[in-house]
Amino acid sequence: MTLKRLWRPALAAALLSAGQASAASLTFTLGDEDCFGLGGPCAEGSDFASVAPADRSGPGDPVGTDVFGPNGTLNFGFLVDLGGETATSATVSARTVGLDLVDLGGFGDAFIGARFLFNGVDIGTFSTGSPLEIATASFAVDPGALMDMAINLLTIIPEEAFEQFQVFEDFAVDFARLSIETQAGPTAAVPLPGAIWLMLGGLGALGALRRKAA
Repeated sequence: MTLKRLWRPALAAALLSAGQASAASLTFTLGDEDCFGLGGPCAEGSDFASVAPADRSGPGDPVGTDVFGPNGTLNFGFLVDLGGETATSATVSARTVGLDLVDLGGFGDAFIGARFLFNGVDIGTFSTGSPLEIATASFAVDPGALMDMAINLLTIIPEEAFEQFQVFEDFAVDFARLSIETQAGPTAAVPLPGAIWLMLGGLGALGALRRKAA
């Protein structure tokens, strides 16, 4: 191997230590993903094998999960720690059943299905085609809306079939999840270690000796 082939990779490796950034994926899940307390997997688009009201929540289930009935507004809090990195994208989701297209026109429904909020900001509405359809609602979240080292709140507001009487439709949540992609800031240029300079200097000296001998 020639001296040129030796010192070029060494110098390239040293320079690559400056300016690089690392990425990471963070996932925060509330709930045990046990098909609304029934156990086993839940197929998207399938029908829920239960009749409301039903409470299949266990000691480890956060409030608002595995309960099928007129739950009203549910809140799920995610304690986020970005580890000193910057969020580049974020998605919030919830596996649900019962958020169907109930629209009894003339009774004051403000929306159909359920409205989702993240840290108090409306991020969209979600509904399914049938009363017992299992489906996961998913919304992109502005990474700038994330609060680091704090509780980030997902709020699910079901429609009221008879708004003036506050009759909420029956629904259930299996789990709620917040997924975040992060990127570390660009690192400062790192001074080359003394050993690198010694190695490069040695290679240069060897080159000089080879030229002199020639």
